[in-house]
Amino acid sequence: MARDLPTPERLRQLLRYEPETGLLFWLARPREMFSTQRAFSTWNARFAGQQAFNLGCFDTLDSALAARRSAEARLHGEFARAA
Repeated sequence: MARDLPTPERLRQLLRYEPETGLLFWLARPREMFSTQRAFSTWNARFAGQQAFNLGCFDTLDSALAARRSAEARLHGEFARAA
């Protein structure tokens, strides 16, 4: 089942974009985004500050496309229309 895309505003809350490199990094997430303290602590310890959509980790074209679309939406406030 396909999930809805996050809004550009939500992407700004979740990701930090470095325009010089074009890379995205996960931001620390607030406690209210998690159902348990353990999930909150584990996610932030593992992912906060790490490169998002790292191809070395996922190694798929889908990850590269997700990263590009996320960066565009985060910067411009909307997702680009498909050609």
